[in-house]
Amino acid sequence: MLFAVVALCAVSASAAFGAEVPQYLVEGKTIALGETIEPTLETEAGEAGWALVEDMNASAAGDPDLLCEVVETKNLLLSNGEGEVPSGKCAKIAVDSGTCGSPKLGPVNLPWTTKLLEPAAGEFEGEIKAAGEGPGWAAECTVLGVKVTDTCVTQHAKFLVLVETGLLHIEFMEVLAKNEEAANCSVGGKEEGLVNWLFWEHFFINGVLDNIEVALAEEVS
Repeated sequence: MLFAVVALCAVSASAAFGAEVPQYLVEGKTIALGETIEPTLETEAGEAGWALVEDMNASAAGDPDLLCEVVETKNLLLSNGEGEVPSGKCAKIAVDSGTCGSPKLGPVNLPWTTKLLEPAAGEFEGEIKAAGEGPGWAAECTVLGVKVTDTCVTQHAKFLVLVETGLLHIEFMEVLAKNEEAANCSVGGKEEGLVNWLFWEHFFINGVLDNIEVALAEEVS
């Protein structure tokens, strides 16, 4: 309860001074408290999104690199640079390298929450959090007749946001990964997992492509 009280006080104080925080802007305006923006998420490989999942120390599981060619996920944008990923799945999987029979792949520990961070070098970064061991992906392979499940998670998931007209280009995890930010895998061990998740989000309002921006703006209260 103490944390909640401190958090509320911090919001009130910053709002009073007109503090600016990273925000998603829709038609040049911040998202109101309690409002939710749900983009249309494009998913086709090579055009709109994919995810590559690798455990760098998984020889016992065939050393597979699994490529999710079609990502289907819901991504909600909220006020003050916050967001949520309540659901998601990999609809089309390919074995990029290594050995993996009957592959399965998907995100774990949903829902994830997201938060834009202060921009660095002109680029906006964000963090991704989840309950338990944090956000990540689980892969399942059959190797020599044995089914093996490998789950890679991290408490240090980050994403990079590049903005064009009506389009968010989001790169997840591996792009910003240092050793301490690599995922921990149930097969390969600590800091052996890499996830590179790249996708584009198109925002439509009443069927029309809309302008979505990421910028510093006065905190919404």
